[in-house]
Amino acid sequence: MTFAYGEAEHAVSVLIDHGRGGKIRDTCVVKGSGLRADTEQAAQGNPLVVFQVIGATDARFRLAQADRRGRVPEQPDQVDDVVAHRALLRAPP
Repeated sequence: MTFAYGEAEHAVSVLIDHGRGGKIRDTCVVKGSGLRADTEQAAQGNPLVVFQVIGATDARFRLAQADRRGRVPEQPDQVDDVVAHRALLRAPP
C-alpha cells in the first residue's frame, strides 16, 4: 500500500503467506519514490510472488482477513517487524 505526504512517498508492505493459511509473515514500512514500480519489478522474477494493483477497499479487506488468520513470522527480524507494525495494520482507514 502506498501513500504520500506532499512529495514524500511511503509504502506499507505486508507479506501474506498463502502457503501457511493466508497469515501475515512479514511487514515493513519504507520511504522513497518509485516504490510500487520497484516492488512490481522485483516480484516478476519470483513465480511464488503474486503482485497485483488493487484498490484501497480490497487491500483493507485482504489485510483484515490475514490479520484474523494470525501471524507466522519465521525469522527474528520478521517477528520484530510484525510486532512493530501491528497497530499500523489495524488502524482504521
